[in-house]
Amino acid sequence: MTTPPQHPKIYHITHVDNIPAIIRHGYIFSDAKRIAYGLDCNIIGMSTIKQRRLEEIEVTCHAGTKVGEYVPFYFCPRSIMLYILHRGNIRISITLRVNGPSYTCRPICKLRLNGLINTT
Repeated sequence: MTTPPQHPKIYHITHVDNIPAIIRHGYIFSDAKRIAYGLDCNIIGMSTIKQRRLEEIEVTCHAGTKVGEYVPFYFCPRSIMLYILHRGNIRISITLRVNGPSYTCRPICKLRLNGLINTT
């Protein structure tokens, strides 16, 4: 059996314009909470998939909850979602460095989170 890394890297993908609100609130909100609180943000991702996660796809290990009630995190620096966004016709590009190597992305940025994550 493989031993998990002692300090795993955890990533979250968001639009760069959302960074000030994430810092101001001190949280990354799930889609369900964002809607409930009426938070304004730049949404990335496919709307049909996001809607299914909010309304249809249940989380089996926590009965009565849907996937959209949780914040999506990734355990690798690249994901299929980033690839799909990269293949789009977005012309703006930025470079972001967050506690590690810099990444050039279209107006989407990937946050590598170090330390503890507050799950409340």
